[in-house]
Amino acid sequence: MHAMQAEFQQLCAEHRVHEQLQALEPADGVLASTSRASPSPLQLRMMATGERSPAIVATGVDAKGASADVACRAEAAARLHALRQEAAYLQDMVERARSTEARLVEALALRQGNIDKMAATYNRVVSDVKQVYDITRVWPKAPQLGGK
Repeated sequence: MHAMQAEFQQLCAEHRVHEQLQALEPADGVLASTSRASPSPLQLRMMATGERSPAIVATGVDAKGASADVACRAEAAARLHALRQEAAYLQDMVERARSTEARLVEALALRQGNIDKMAATYNRVVSDVKQVYDITRVWPKAPQLGGK
């Protein structure tokens, strides 16, 4: 189980999941205070182009003031949730890979055992054939009847 957790952590590190989670996860209200202090990239984009984010369009919220801040935090929470789901999916895939690997190792061991048995049988047959050949080569010819 410890090896599986280590592999999961390695996968998370490769995909920078922890960094993405830390960037999205509000720590003691930091996200709320920073979003009020300076506009988020989404807010800047919306202010410049007048666009509305999909979350804002879906809820019918205006892109100005506190409602945009709420929509930005909702989008961040949705991204965080998606990342957590992806992390759970990756962990599930690692577990499936482990169980598949275990089944393949077991099947390989069975086949290796069968191959060893077949090799032993082959060697025994070859040895028997060699013995029979040696015996028939060494035996004198049988005397022919009739005095010849």
